[in-house]
Amino acid sequence: VGLAPAVLRQLGEDIERMKAQGVCIVLVEHEMEFIQRACDQIVAMANGRVVAQGDFETVAANDEVRSAYLGR
Repeated sequence: VGLAPAVLRQLGEDIERMKAQGVCIVLVEHEMEFIQRACDQIVAMANGRVVAQGDFETVAANDEVRSAYLGR
């Protein structure tokens, strides 16, 4: 929660290196810009259930995801 921008940038670089090595990573995060950069596939949950899954554009366009996470 609330990582400093430099730490978040380093974490993103570390994740990119691991992905390039074929490592699968499960990431729990709410920072949408970070998710967009770091994740190939996303599973969005709200109230304990999956509400959307797919690439960032698909999940971010989902009305239930937008309501739960983006306040729209």
